[in-house]
Amino acid sequence: MSKNIVFASHNKGKFLEIKDLFSEKGIELDFFGDYSNEEIEETGLSFHENALLKARFTAQKTSKPALGDDSGLCIQALDQKPGIHSARFAGEEKNFDANIQKVLSLMENKPNRSAYYVCVLAFVRHANDPLPQFFEGLWHGNIASHPEGTNGFGYDPIFIDQQTHQSIAKMPIADKIQKSHRTIALNHFFKSDLMRQENI
Repeated sequence: MSKNIVFASHNKGKFLEIKDLFSEKGIELDFFGDYSNEEIEETGLSFHENALLKARFTAQKTSKPALGDDSGLCIQALDQKPGIHSARFAGEEKNFDANIQKVLSLMENKPNRSAYYVCVLAFVRHANDPLPQFFEGLWHGNIASHPEGTNGFGYDPIFIDQQTHQSIAKMPIADKIQKSHRTIALNHFFKSDLMRQENI
């Protein structure tokens, strides 16, 4: 396994949540935002397609192996929306306060509050890798009636964990990292054959 991988995202919050997990495995994880400010176009119709687009773009720009991440919130009562449009649900400016208010408005008087966070990781050895690897993680919960807590980012203030019955934004960051959809996907990555290969 390469000792240096670039995380294909401009989301510093995501990067900081997982950087130490890679360090524990002896892998240096770089932040794509430190290489380029270029936005990666998310034109796919699924989390898998968008994660792969990000990974290939990043590998092309950095000439290093890349790990693309596409994640979002899927709500059963809204036909799995916001889904792949989670970051821009209320508009192109990626305003999560507005996104949260839109979700709460759409969920008003909805009895079914079931939802899940999804994370899909796409790993490529190089930009033209013919065999990209995918890893998935889901975190099940419910949508709150109002925001709670100040930790985390994105929809965390309105996502209620099924086991603890509290919003992610009220959890200590260490607890969130342990339970999160991204960590579940990363654990699949760390347990994969890729980790046993000296050269990728």
